[in-house]
Amino acid sequence: MSNILLTLDWYDNPGVIIVFILLGVTIIGVIAYLLYRFFFRNRAPKIENRLDEEKIAEDELSRILEPIEDEKTLKAIKDYEEKQSEKEKK
Repeated sequence: MSNILLTLDWYDNPGVIIVFILLGVTIIGVIAYLLYRFFFRNRAPKIENRLDEEKIAEDELSRILEPIEDEKTLKAIKDYEEKQSEKEKK
């Protein structure tokens, strides 16, 4: 019986080799998913412990942006905002 398998040369066929490679990759993927699912996923921080994205954005903006102290610049900004609001009304 073993002589029949050796004479068929199935291991030289590229199609069979590709099937075995795909089968091996699939098995490795399933094992990796199961390991992640049962061992590593439970160690992630809970949703309650995560900070709100809006709070993170506000903290970053307050850390980076500085208040404007120049009177001319403040007046120019207010004028621009008023012009923009008038354009939006039209």
